Amino acid sequence: GPQAVLGKKGITNSVLPRVNPDMVSYASYSATDAYKDATTLVLQKSTDHAFHDVLNHIESQLGPNPFMENLPFEKRVFIGEYGVEKAAYQDDDGQVAIARKVMR
Repeated sequence: GPQAVLGKKGITNSVLPRVNPDMVSYASYSATDAYKDATTLVLQKSTDHAFHDVLNHIESQLGPNPFMENLPFEKRVFIGEYGVEKAAYQDDDGQVAIARKVMR
């Protein structure tokens, strides 16, 4: 997550470069939780930038993999989980808004 971008030891920085998996599923709670506070366009763009920085950093830790070269997608990192606690919103529309921000 965001800590990996700052160089903190963990799966992203310590394990991925050594095992070079075909694909990486990112449980993005630590990066997507900020969307609940992104109430302005400026904050949303900042959150988008930080989120994509995390995804790009994870991707940068992967070495070349010839088995993945001819597949129909560009990245080997995908969002496996995301979410914001239900208590952060007063209704279901707030949850839907977060899902739309993350998945676009």
